[in-house]
Amino acid sequence: TRTYLARATVAELAAQIDAHAAADLVNFRNLLKTVLFKNTNTSGYIDRLDSKLTYTLRALLNADSQQIPISPNGTTFDGSTHTHYLANATYTAAALQTMIDTVVEHGVDGKVVLYIAKADETTVRGLTGFAPYLDARITVSGANQIGNVALDVTNPDNRAIGVFGGAEVWVKPWIPANYAAVLDIGGQRKPLGVRVRNGSLTSGPGSFQKIDEHQHHPLTAQNFGREFGIAAFGREKAAVSRLNNGTYAVPS
Repeated sequence: TRTYLARATVAELAAQIDAHAAADLVNFRNLLKTVLFKNTNTSGYIDRLDSKLTYTLRALLNADSQQIPISPNGTTFDGSTHTHYLANATYTAAALQTMIDTVVEHGVDGKVVLYIAKADETTVRGLTGFAPYLDARITVSGANQIGNVALDVTNPDNRAIGVFGGAEVWVKPWIPANYAAVLDIGGQRKPLGVRVRNGSLTSGPGSFQKIDEHQHHPLTAQNFGREFGIAAFGREKAAVSRLNNGTYAVPS
């Protein structure tokens, strides 16, 4: 209200905006996780804000009988059986390698990364074939090879910790325990796409911004918000796995 604005300090107003921005980030991450780990398609999606057309928003490759592009080496895939939603009874090196190979076999045009949960970091560090990034603060004696990438010591919850199976291993705060994801990132064809009505993530309705009751002076701000959606784009550019059960299930 006008009375509140007349009495509030700049710090109090800034704290409210920071809280809104933090909530927006949580919302964005939650939708990202939902789309990445959900193994079913969303049929009948209506684009009410732009084209008014109805679409089927597809998950990653999920054996829905859609045609899959031939790999660069000529490998073909059966769209009715090939899936990028995997499962293994235990968290093993073989299971992680299978997940990496499932993405790599379609061709890599960016960089392959393996995202794991912080809760599973100790398990992954103990797997045969894992090569850790080293803490630059520690002198390693007797080592016959030192890599050129140092371990990030500033953010243990979100950092690259080493290499496994040709993929850089990252601890990510939004990966659920006993799950992992492999993505081919940095190329032209992205695993996921962000949909906006117009503009981009930095301007227009797709950006986090103040929402006004009307667009003429004086502006009456009602809330903060963002218009966006996330969906699979390069369906073959990512794979996810459940690593404590032989049957895949969407994490809660």
